[in-house]
Amino acid sequence: MSQFFPTPETKFYLKEVRQGMMDSNDPHLINLAMILSDLQLFLLAQSMAPDGDQAKTCENWLDALESHQGMAVDLETVKDMGLEP
Repeated sequence: MSQFFPTPETKFYLKEVRQGMMDSNDPHLINLAMILSDLQLFLLAQSMAPDGDQAKTCENWLDALESHQGMAVDLETVKDMGLEP
């Protein structure tokens, strides 16, 4: 049986991350917590640079979002060609 995103564990993790952002009193983090989808928030959390380097985190996140967007476009192309499984 394959697992789909988000799993119950991931949902709990994302809820905790989102709540931490809301509790931060940082207007930018609060705004992000309110507008990011679960997938975007998950990719952001996975992109965090271990040393807290904000520029590196942003670069990692943008790369992750771009990769996801590319995959979404590829999947849409497959669907448009009638090649869905």
